[in-house]
Amino acid sequence: MMHNLKAQTRGVFDTLSRTVLIEQALQLVDPPLDTSYFHAVKVMASADEVFVSFENPIIYLPMKSEYYYEVLVDLTNEVVSYDSRSNPEDYTSPHPLTYFKMSPAHEKDVLFALNAVHKTNASLAAYYQSLNGTRYLILPNEKNIRVWMMSDYQEVEYEVDRTSGEVKELYKADLESDLFFGSDFFEVKN
Repeated sequence: MMHNLKAQTRGVFDTLSRTVLIEQALQLVDPPLDTSYFHAVKVMASADEVFVSFENPIIYLPMKSEYYYEVLVDLTNEVVSYDSRSNPEDYTSPHPLTYFKMSPAHEKDVLFALNAVHKTNASLAAYYQSLNGTRYLILPNEKNIRVWMMSDYQEVEYEVDRTSGEVKELYKADLESDLFFGSDFFEVKN
């Protein structure tokens, strides 16, 4: 049974656990999703709004593909938003969209690109553990792999040569933080 979150105050809301809120969000998502496809599940709430986000902070887009990478569920209004991405940007899948699941071949491409950019030999698990709000968008093509690295305050675009591993910085900008969830939101962690 879905709780009517519009009528709840923060005090009443606090009695609902993170797990219950995630389960409620999953009931609204169609097509159904496997949470193992997402590396971050956040529950954010204010006095009168509750959101559950299923996110991938490292997004890899194979060539000629389009997938769902993030899902945001507004439990208060029972609205679901899906973030799809494609490579190339104007590509449209001829099939119904699904959620992306990284294969071992995709992981190899991701590690090649990230390790070239960071001049390291880290595992994908190590990258996920050290993100601290940084997000990556990785777009391969025949000759190179484009890597966008975004944090709250900076965006950098790199190009990694597929053969040599040579890295070129193409773009760098300092940003003003524009957080979707303002200071009146808190993360539900239990």
